[in-house]
Amino acid sequence: MKKLLFFVVSMVSLSVLAQPAGHFASQMSSHKTMPFRGAKNDYQWKMSSFYTDDYYQVCTFTYNADNRLLTMSDAIDGEYDVIDSMTYGANGNLIRLSGWQLLNGVRQNVYYIDYTYNDAGLITSRSNYNNFDGVWELGGIYNYTYNSQNQLVLTTLNFGGMVYQKTEYQYDGNNCVQELWYSYDFDSGTLIPSEKYVTSYVDGRKVLVQDSVSEDGFYWMYYGKSTYLYDNNGNCLEYHHYDEDNNEVERSVYTYDNTMPLGNVLMPWNPEMNRPKTYDNVNACVREAWYSLDVDHVLQYVCDYIYDYEDVQTAVRNSMVGKVTLYPNPASGSVMLDGLSEKETEIQIFDISGRQLSTRNVTGSSSVMDVSDLASGCYVVRLLQGVSVQNVKLMVR
Repeated sequence: MKKLLFFVVSMVSLSVLAQPAGHFASQMSSHKTMPFRGAKNDYQWKMSSFYTDDYYQVCTFTYNADNRLLTMSDAIDGEYDVIDSMTYGANGNLIRLSGWQLLNGVRQNVYYIDYTYNDAGLITSRSNYNNFDGVWELGGIYNYTYNSQNQLVLTTLNFGGMVYQKTEYQYDGNNCVQELWYSYDFDSGTLIPSEKYVTSYVDGRKVLVQDSVSEDGFYWMYYGKSTYLYDNNGNCLEYHHYDEDNNEVERSVYTYDNTMPLGNVLMPWNPEMNRPKTYDNVNACVREAWYSLDVDHVLQYVCDYIYDYEDVQTAVRNSMVGKVTLYPNPASGSVMLDGLSEKETEIQIFDISGRQLSTRNVTGSSSVMDVSDLASGCYVVRLLQGVSVQNVKLMVR
C-alpha cells in the first residue's frame, strides 16, 4: 500500500463518533448505536479477519462463547498496533471498550470507552477516556435520544462542560433522510447549523448529499455527495464519493459470496468500527477494491481489502479440548503457542495455497515457534493431537 495515502487509512477507534464537523466519514453515526444483533448460536460462518492484499493492514477478531466480539487486533505496518478488548454486562450489552497500544515494545492501555443503554438495548451515552502520563481524562460524552420507533433523533456531544455539537435526524419510514449538524460558535456562544446530509434513492442508487453553511452563515452551499449502487440481491456493488466540484475522491468496489447469507454470518461488532461496511447487505462481502486520491489529487487504485470467514461448524468439530492461542498475531520473528496439551502435538504450517511448508513435534502446554523465515503473508498453523485437529490463522509481516 502506498504510504502517501496513510492519512485516509487512519486509526478510527479513537475518532469515529468524535469527529468535528467537516469529516465526511463520520456520517455512519446513525448506525453506530444499533444494538448487537447476533445473540444466536446457529451461525454457519464467522468473520475471522480482514487485511489488505499487501498485508500493510491486518485486523483479526476473536469472539466469546456468546458470539460477541471479544478482541479486535488492528495493525498497520510501521504505524500502529492496537488491540481493542470488550467487556459485556450481565444483559449482554457492551459496557466498555479498552484500547491497548504497542508503545516502545510495551502493550499499554491508552484509552477506554464506556457505554450505557436503554431498555431496548440502544446506546444512550458514550464516554471516552484517554490516558495522559498515567492520568485518565474524560475526552467527551455523546448522548443519544430515540423516538418511539427506536430511531435515533438527536445526538449531542458534551465537551468541557458545554454542548459542543448536536445532530438532528429526520426519517421517511425506516430510512433516515436528513442529518442536520450544529456546532458551537464561540463568537455568539450558541450552537449554529454547520452541515446537512440529505439521503435520497434514485433508480436503485442511494445518494447521500452533504451541504455546508457558507462562511457568512447565511446560506447552504454544496459540499459533496456519496452514491451507493446495489445489485438485484440487495448488495452494495459500488461506493463513490465526490467533492464540492463533483470530482470523485474515493471509490470502493465490492465482491460478494452469494452462498453466504449475511444472516448466517457472525460479524464483528462494536460501535467504533467503520470497516467492514455492510450497508445492510444480503450476502457476505469477500473483497473490496479501494481507490483514493494520491498526493497529486488523482484518484488511483490503492489496494484490495480481503475479508476472511471461518466455517463455525467445522471449527467446532475440529477443535481441541482447551483452545490454543497464538500471539503475537501478526508476527515477524517468533510466536508463542499457549494452551497445548501436555501430550505431544504436531505443528504443521501451510501457505495460503495449501502447500505444507514445515512440521515439528512439541511436548508441553506452551511452545515458541520461529517464523522469521516466512515471507509476509497469510498462513495456516495446524495443530494435531491424535484425532484432534485445530487450525489457527497466522499473519506474518
